[in-house]
Amino acid sequence: MDRNVGVFDSGVGGLAVLAHLHRIAPGLPTIYVADRRHLPYGEKSEQFVAGRAHTLTKNLINQGSAVVTMACNTASAAALESLRAGFPETRFVGMEPAIKPAVLASTAGVIGVLATQGTLGGRLMVRLEDALGADVRIVRQVGHGLASAVEFGAENEEQTIASLAEHVNALRMEGADTLVLGCSHYSFLHDSITELTGGDVTIIDPSEAVARQIARMASEVGIGTEDAMGTHRYLTTADPAAVATRIAALTGVETTVELVSW
Repeated sequence: MDRNVGVFDSGVGGLAVLAHLHRIAPGLPTIYVADRRHLPYGEKSEQFVAGRAHTLTKNLINQGSAVVTMACNTASAAALESLRAGFPETRFVGMEPAIKPAVLASTAGVIGVLATQGTLGGRLMVRLEDALGADVRIVRQVGHGLASAVEFGAENEEQTIASLAEHVNALRMEGADTLVLGCSHYSFLHDSITELTGGDVTIIDPSEAVARQIARMASEVGIGTEDAMGTHRYLTTADPAAVATRIAALTGVETTVELVSW
């Protein structure tokens, strides 16, 4: 079986990372899994999300994934350490709120983090604040309903924009001049946030940096070095037709999505 890069998320949010990866390293064969039967991760317990991460990882390894990416902050916070310990021969890439570049970008010394409850309440967030929050103030904001809005095609609806404006304005009222997108789904709200803030807030989206890390790691283990163009598979645990529609809408890729019972 040919080796590949496996990427998973609770739904379509991780497509933001995948799109950058395909642009940066089109020769990498990839498998993307949208665990739509169990979304949203951000409202589930840490134990449940960690269990899903382990299940998806086992199946991706069985499909030849030598590098596995959790394109999801909530899953990374819940399971990255245990996955690395449990699968020592597999390389892992996770996502975390990009506070370090935000600290460097902020002139006001106030960083806003927009993320799910699962990410903001996780141990990883506490460690990041302890390590990087000495010289800045970090303000947390739960993005209630935003991931689901992106997942189901409501990212541009009036109610979503109003909710997004409320969340962003709450951070700006606290003095934040830099906004960290702490959920991969929020990458698809970047333009709306820019419009809402008039460009006065620096938006930190880690998706491209994560994609570059995946490409570096894949190169280190020799994935995709022989093919000019890798094969890209898309899988989901529910609603393959709906997921295919969202993939086309968000990335412009017309594809067939496979249903799996993982």
